[in-house]
Amino acid sequence: MIFGTFWKQSLIGTFFVFLVGCSLDASLISEELPLLESSGEPLQFNVVKLEFGEGAVGTPISRTVTVFNRSTEIISEIQTWSLNSPFYFAGGIFPGIGGTCSEQLNPLQSCTLVIEFAASAPASFEDELMLKYLFQGENKSKTLQIQGAADSTVTAVDLKAGPMIFCARLSNNSLRCWGEGGYGKQLGDGVTYSMYDGVTTPVTPLQMSSDVLDFDMTWGYSCAIKTGGQVWCWGSYTPGGSLNSPSLLIASGAEKISIGEGTSGCAVILGGVKCWGYDAYGGLVGDGGGTGSLLPPTDVVGLSGTFIDVAVAREAACALNSVGAVYCWGSNSSGALAKTGVMSSSSAVLTENMVAGLIDIEASSINSFCGLTSDNKVYCWGGSIGAVPTQVTGISGGVSNLRSILNSSNFCIAKDDNSGLYCWAASLPLVASQQSYGLSSISSYDVAGYTSTMCALTDGNVKCWGKNIYGLLGIGGASGKVPTASPATIPGLQNVERLTMGQVGLAVHADGSLSCWGDNSLGECGSGDLEPINMAKKIFFSGVTRAKNIGSGRSCIIRNSQVLCSGSTYSQTLFTPLSPDLTQATDLDGAYHFCAVSNGAAYCWGWNNPTVLGASSCVGDCQLNPQAVQGMESGVTAVSVGYEHACGIKDGQVYCWGFSTSNQLGSVGGSTSVARLIDNSPTDAIAISSGYSFSCAAKASGGIVCWGNGFGAPVVLSGTESLVASNLILAEYSKIFFSSGTLAYVYNGSLSTQATNWDYYEEFSIQGGTYYATCGIQSGAVKCFGSNIFGNLGLSNPSPATMKYVPFPVYNLF
Repeated sequence: MIFGTFWKQSLIGTFFVFLVGCSLDASLISEELPLLESSGEPLQFNVVKLEFGEGAVGTPISRTVTVFNRSTEIISEIQTWSLNSPFYFAGGIFPGIGGTCSEQLNPLQSCTLVIEFAASAPASFEDELMLKYLFQGENKSKTLQIQGAADSTVTAVDLKAGPMIFCARLSNNSLRCWGEGGYGKQLGDGVTYSMYDGVTTPVTPLQMSSDVLDFDMTWGYSCAIKTGGQVWCWGSYTPGGSLNSPSLLIASGAEKISIGEGTSGCAVILGGVKCWGYDAYGGLVGDGGGTGSLLPPTDVVGLSGTFIDVAVAREAACALNSVGAVYCWGSNSSGALAKTGVMSSSSAVLTENMVAGLIDIEASSINSFCGLTSDNKVYCWGGSIGAVPTQVTGISGGVSNLRSILNSSNFCIAKDDNSGLYCWAASLPLVASQQSYGLSSISSYDVAGYTSTMCALTDGNVKCWGKNIYGLLGIGGASGKVPTASPATIPGLQNVERLTMGQVGLAVHADGSLSCWGDNSLGECGSGDLEPINMAKKIFFSGVTRAKNIGSGRSCIIRNSQVLCSGSTYSQTLFTPLSPDLTQATDLDGAYHFCAVSNGAAYCWGWNNPTVLGASSCVGDCQLNPQAVQGMESGVTAVSVGYEHACGIKDGQVYCWGFSTSNQLGSVGGSTSVARLIDNSPTDAIAISSGYSFSCAAKASGGIVCWGNGFGAPVVLSGTESLVASNLILAEYSKIFFSSGTLAYVYNGSLSTQATNWDYYEEFSIQGGTYYATCGIQSGAVKCFGSNIFGNLGLSNPSPATMKYVPFPVYNLF
């Protein structure tokens, strides 16, 4: 370890900086730090660029950066935009363990940040540290570029995807996998994971630390060929049972392997072909029976010659022999057997009109096949193409490594110089287009099933991009699904009074400032960009009284009594006024659309049906332009929004409008575009909130009245008769409400004291599982639990960004 110190005498006095774990190029040190001039920046770093140099993969390197206030006035509200792994604050939180910076820096003083670099991939990394602060009433920021690199003698040589999982074969013949561990059990590391638990950095399947020569993955399981031709398989649909660790399927002789959906699979063994799994689709195992029974590895009958390749689709399989002949078996419903006059075949049949010179074949999961010839031409058949092999146009020059893309009819093949891919859909006309995804070198790529997350093989490394669902980016930190239901405190959020959760979280502080965290890929944070925000950052420092994010690129706030909105729906990444401009605004709510109170009247927008918005017809664009709610032109103090309905308090009474299927508008009357007084309405309502199909209102005299789905006609909840709740928030589906004061929520009729404000967001459903992020305010701090798929929990530093827009190296792969 090298230790270094330096000192400088300047107008701000004498100071020392101690750098840990490295020497620092003197050229990077700012030579002068004078008092602030009128045009200068008050906040400065002691280095122009923070360089970590090149280190070993997995070995942390630490640096200390000094931050100066060169002015004679206080710098306040210092906030940091989170670093992206592999750069992070020591200990995972600003200013880093051993650092001294806080939210305020006094005149002519300095403080320190401790930043670490722990490269887990052999690649170069760049990031920037941005400090945002308030100076003389103006928002300012300062950026520091950061660089680091690492190297490894091991490289990646193959890459494939399964359902919510990726695996890579390395040059040392080991296998590494990452992603979802419970659904498909395809991590193969012997660990029992809960459904949809994500593993964010690669693990090695048991028995796969060496001697892996080939492997394949599909929807239900994975298989690998090891030295000597052993075939080992693991996963939910492994022949013989669901296994989370590899089991020996074939003892010796295997040379190539391909597996399809369910339990089907085939291997080239000593020039012949054996298949296994359910013998469905007229004979997918190819044993001549087609009984639909689950069969062990069985010889395919009807073959002739020495076989070099095999490809298994959903309902059919094909094999290629050494002289370029192709034999197929199974269902011919889409021309997959490349033979006319045959519905299916339980034994291999020689294809008709097959092009000569094939050296490689590949199958998609949508029952189509493609083959590469020795003169660099590609032909496809089956699926929507039909039984006649047809050439793919648009391919020129040398190509190799023909691959199908999981869960699609798409295929890709790499240029021999790895400068890009030719990709096409297996449908007529067969036209290939070039793809590189911004990479200078790419030999293959794949897409994880049930997601849009992609990974590519590039220069011996694996780089991934897209959402970090289930840790599919392989970049460490928190997984897509947090494995504990215990609320965790979000760093950097204090004195929070209001909270909203969607694909981003928005917190309104007591001083009127606004913080945001989460996905932000649609601009919902109003930060001016589309970058993910993993630690809560300040968007405004004053003036905000309300905020609501409802997902799908839509956030709105009230600032200085004006409604402002941001997100892709509004074609904005900054909060801007609506048209018509809603001023003198006092309340705002949103669920599937928005409503606000402006100048004592109610307005709604964000839904294409005017009835939902309380309008007879749309004036302008109902998605973008606020519509005046009929019957709510004055005296309105509060609004609340559910699904296809909304309610408001007018002169102390409750009115609702929209569609009524479960008494959402009260028990009298049906749907209406004109606000209607609910039956048994309180006359002293002071707070209101709506769930998906029900609403509740709090009375100044005590009591909470609820109506709609699960309640029927408006009724005072038992146990709340003397309760005065000034802040009422309902979860979307559950009979839950939260209020300020001592009462926190009512759930199935029982009372409990928890927090003053909770909000809840249903992220998405997949395979019967539904994922939620829930955050609440306790003593001014924000605590969250549930799913972190969109970064909703705001816990990420050292957790990684939940979205990568450009390919990013997988960590701990080697």
